[in-house]
Amino acid sequence: MCFDLARGRVTELLDKTSGLNLVDADAPFGFNQYVHDRYTSAPHFNHLSSRIQATDLALLGERSAGGLAVVTRRSSNPVWDSVTVRLVDERADIVQSTLTLFRSVKRLDITNRIYKVGTPEKESVYFSFPFAVSDPSFHYEITGGIDSPDAPRVPGSADHMRAIRHWVGLENDKVRLAWATMEAPLVQFGNIHLPYLPFPRPSTTGSPTPRPYTLGPSTTSGTRTSLRGSKERWSSTTRSPREKTWRRQSWA
Repeated sequence: MCFDLARGRVTELLDKTSGLNLVDADAPFGFNQYVHDRYTSAPHFNHLSSRIQATDLALLGERSAGGLAVVTRRSSNPVWDSVTVRLVDERADIVQSTLTLFRSVKRLDITNRIYKVGTPEKESVYFSFPFAVSDPSFHYEITGGIDSPDAPRVPGSADHMRAIRHWVGLENDKVRLAWATMEAPLVQFGNIHLPYLPFPRPSTTGSPTPRPYTLGPSTTSGTRTSLRGSKERWSSTTRSPREKTWRRQSWA
């Protein structure tokens, strides 16, 4: 595994059996990169994403990504190697990622912790996971079964956001892998969509557009409400009033 400290992203996750790098290093958003979206709808009101329509990208006020990381901890034993990095982003006091790579198992565990800056503004946070898997098929666990993006959907339901239980699988004729999560129940495939009808995705603005067939920018555990300035509800695991924790693991 290789990590780019300047850009705050994993650039290589090498499968030694096949010799393939499982990370799309050329994607606009990196592997496990922190992405923050800020919207232009009014603060101090409960979110109106079902009533406000986004005919263009004017409601996307700003998009930033974490970077300029520093290593704060590194450890190694006969079972795994682990490194913790701390990133810089203007919308968070601390963005911290711990990456644990196991020695005899094709598995990478990632724990992301965010100390969020309180704000009444509408916003979302994502972690992106672009895999270097061309033309893959997706399947993901739901309550009581397995679903896919191509499966029939309830008419009128959101098509850009997927609710999952624990894992997403993707494969082609060369690669088969799984991305699993403990505390991030919502995912998007291939792009970040605005949370306003008809849920457009950036394509022609200064915001970069992810390449197709990637799992990302992928995972969102963000709120778009402004009921509390401290934004206390960001995840099912809260270590302190301002600390938000996501755990993820991915393996080939």
